[in-house]
Amino acid sequence: IVRLQRLLESASAGQGDATLEFSSTEEAKLVEVVLSAPAFSDASPVLRRTMRVWRDRDSQPVAFWLTAGPELGKMPLTVDFYHAGRMLGSVTYESQITPDVT
Repeated sequence: IVRLQRLLESASAGQGDATLEFSSTEEAKLVEVVLSAPAFSDASPVLRRTMRVWRDRDSQPVAFWLTAGPELGKMPLTVDFYHAGRMLGSVTYESQITPDVT
């Protein structure tokens, strides 16, 4: 689950800064979220989602349903954020794929 937050939570997996200008507190901007996760597959063939972002509160969350591939170890997940075709920022998170214990 990806969400932009006004205040960083200590449990946040990744952090970075992005600037987006608003004309009012009620205005919502549409931000495209693009996930790069080469070691994973997603239930959807497209790793893009659109979220609503407001000036005065956390964004609407977007979800990606990932399944790990056969390779084990540390694997990067990179999330890029775009508004009106302009990149706002990028966050990379290092995930750990471990053997399935059943």
